[in-house]
Amino acid sequence: MINLGGKMSYNEGAQAWNLIRLKKDFLEQLPKLKDKRANIHYKMAYHFSYDELLKALKEMMENDEPLPILLFFEELPGE
Repeated sequence: MINLGGKMSYNEGAQAWNLIRLKKDFLEQLPKLKDKRANIHYKMAYHFSYDELLKALKEMMENDEPLPILLFFEELPGE
């Protein structure tokens, strides 16, 4: 397991939180992400309960889908 953390920033021009920089440790596990010609898409899902999440994980396992990457948004105290 790899646990990484970092800060987020707001892009004023795009008026969005639109950039996630992947750290070297992460890219070493998924080298295809460095290939600019690779046709890679992403899918984002937000589950409203742990039961929903567990159901989705079971379906993913049954359908032999790739492992998901968990991304947590959290507000740190004092920042």
